[in-house]
Amino acid sequence: MFGGSEETVRIRFHNRFVGVVIDRFGKNVPLRPDGDEHFTARVEVAVSEQFFGWITGLGRDVQILSP
Repeated sequence: MFGGSEETVRIRFHNRFVGVVIDRFGKNVPLRPDGDEHFTARVEVAVSEQFFGWITGLGRDVQILSP
């Protein structure tokens, strides 16, 4: 995704971001429902300032759950 060390992260998104997640990580990204209005994705990312900027730019309806 961006330059930095590779890490598997689990991220919680509001359902309205499903298209954003597929655009960023591809059609084969595993998505799991998390309640009625959210889903989680487990993805490989390069941990970097750009990654955190992308996450924070999506707003309050996105949370990094792990690691």
